Amino acid sequence: MDLEKRPAKNALQLFADFNENNVRYCHWKSNEHLLPGLTGDTDLDVYIDPADAGTACALMVKNNYKQVISHPWKLYSALEDWIGLDEEQMLQTHLHVHYRLLTGLKNVKDQYFSFGEIVLKNTVMHDTYDIRVCNPNIEVIILFSRIALKKSGSGNVKSVLNKDTEKEYEYLKERTTKEEVEKFANEMFTPSVAGKIVGLYENPKGVKLFKTFRKELLKELRFLQRNTRSKAESLYRRRAFAYRFGKLIKKPVRLKKKTATGGKLISFIGVDGAGKTTLATFFAKWLSWKIDCRYIYLGTGDGKSSLLNRIKKKIIGAKSSGKKSESKNLTTDVVQTADAVGDATAPEKQEKFTFKRKIKRTLSNIVYLSNDKYKYKTIRNMYRLVNAGTVVITDRYPQMDFPGIYDGMTIKEIPGGGLLAAYNRKLARKERKLYEEMCRFNPDIIVKLHIPVEVSVQRKPCSGKELENVKRKVEITELLHYKGSKEYVVDSSKDLDETKREVISLLWRQI
Repeated sequence: MDLEKRPAKNALQLFADFNENNVRYCHWKSNEHLLPGLTGDTDLDVYIDPADAGTACALMVKNNYKQVISHPWKLYSALEDWIGLDEEQMLQTHLHVHYRLLTGLKNVKDQYFSFGEIVLKNTVMHDTYDIRVCNPNIEVIILFSRIALKKSGSGNVKSVLNKDTEKEYEYLKERTTKEEVEKFANEMFTPSVAGKIVGLYENPKGVKLFKTFRKELLKELRFLQRNTRSKAESLYRRRAFAYRFGKLIKKPVRLKKKTATGGKLISFIGVDGAGKTTLATFFAKWLSWKIDCRYIYLGTGDGKSSLLNRIKKKIIGAKSSGKKSESKNLTTDVVQTADAVGDATAPEKQEKFTFKRKIKRTLSNIVYLSNDKYKYKTIRNMYRLVNAGTVVITDRYPQMDFPGIYDGMTIKEIPGGGLLAAYNRKLARKERKLYEEMCRFNPDIIVKLHIPVEVSVQRKPCSGKELENVKRKVEITELLHYKGSKEYVVDSSKDLDETKREVISLLWRQI
């Protein structure tokens, strides 16, 4: 796959459709780096005439864009967030769709502009792309206004331009004239503010002039504020502190967006070697670019599990490193994890249960129940995330149709009577109750990863009983159904990039 990013086809097509359908719009700021916006490296800020909002929204949906809901900190009137997918490149682009021009302090955005009609009447076509952009003579006025409104405090201005804004200024300077800037400045602001903008246009390093301009601009635009400036400053400081404190305690503030259609639970299932973990972690990371998405492992292997299971694995690991030959002869009850203990529906071998073997099985069942409780707690918390609007991606999901295999119930009872047998039956009842609770609600989407047995063995070599388990799991993958879930079968024996593209294309339509 070509790793070099190209402008997203669906984004270019969207603007072409805007042009064809006479939607009044423009990319209104930061046109110096429009290309990074088209390749998903930054956001695209598109101003649209509110009268054309219905047509624009229909065209965004047509071009594979989805509306998302911002965190309350970043939820503003007359501003929408849309994320689109270029399926060929697996590339997301993010549109800030403005129906009023909004700017201001970071994470506060407290200030509107009133000259939207002037912006739309004077748009020009971009040098490289068929996209209507803000007239450079207007954009340079907006640039200085945005810089002034983003500065916090009153006397802390050391320079007007930073590295990024200086680059924008130089880009716009080449495409503008003093006469045109002055003409538009007087249309957009009072003569006093307009004169100071022209002064800054000629001398962008004039800090004293900039301070006077900023003070007058804030006064002139105070009827267009979402909050008083003092309140906006207070919000800015509190949110900046929350960021820094979050990083300090290693729990950063999450400002990811939610899908407009609500949270979703998506589970990947399949045999060993089908790529459950690879695809689930890839999709979760890919979607997390802007959307609140979590990956959760529901097995008992290398991922998180109960404390008892972790202790057991350490003990077995220590024995294996010292006595590899002996570890192969350990009983199934002790060695195998909850996902590979064999099919509990199969008849048990008629072997004598010695007291030692009963103890081993009891200890194993205690570990299995601890895993079940851990899984139950994880799933309960997981549904809280989904109900709050998060997209949750899981590797595996419990089921009750096939005990003892494929994330089914794992506790095996002890035949006969006696205290140990009665205790293990009690453990089995507790496990069933937990599974009944966990399986009452199933994922919104099940992605079945299908591969032939030979591909599974090629990717994860095995033989003997393990091979029989693989064959059985291949059969179960086709037979297993989750009530109420949408099920999709993906052939994961294909090229990995091709499979990733298919998974992204499939799931993007569902979220």
